Amino acid sequence: MLNMKTDPIYTIIQFAEQIMLLRDPYENGHEHRVADISTKFAIALDLTPELVLNIHIAARMHDIGKLLVAEVILNKVKITSSERRMIQSHSDFGAKIIHPLELDTHIEDIIRHHHENWNGTGYPDKLKGDEISIGARILRIADTFDAMTNERPYRKIATKKQTLIEMKSESGTSFEPRLFDKFEQMMKTIE
Repeated sequence: MLNMKTDPIYTIIQFAEQIMLLRDPYENGHEHRVADISTKFAIALDLTPELVLNIHIAARMHDIGKLLVAEVILNKVKITSSERRMIQSHSDFGAKIIHPLELDTHIEDIIRHHHENWNGTGYPDKLKGDEISIGARILRIADTFDAMTNERPYRKIATKKQTLIEMKSESGTSFEPRLFDKFEQMMKTIE
């Protein structure tokens, strides 16, 4: 893992998180929680240390593209279709923002594709199945879980049990079924 006190990427991550928090109060701790869940899941899947690190870094910055979305849109309860498209552009914006940092290309890929759906209905590229990297599939699951179990302007907080039930209904649509089953098993062992 990163040396959180000396690695320059950690400083960039902290800077980005502070800006995101100031712009969107619902992000409060979201990046950390998603990174924690994603990292634990990647380790449980016995992925390589390098891939685990890439997933961790991507999770810490996965919503950085929201910096280019108007605050008023981010905090609206009901949005128009054009506002929805603007919000959806955050994953593409995020990949473009971090591109000059010359990080591992997997990090950029994970950020860009963390809203792709297993059945090809996600965004920004409508990738389907194994076209979606394992890191982006992991982040998709962890991001959804955290968003559902924490406060958002557009939905009430769900319990862990309610969230897993609702997410299970999206297995095969939003999430890779085998991967979601492993995630569900892991989450049932964590208090």
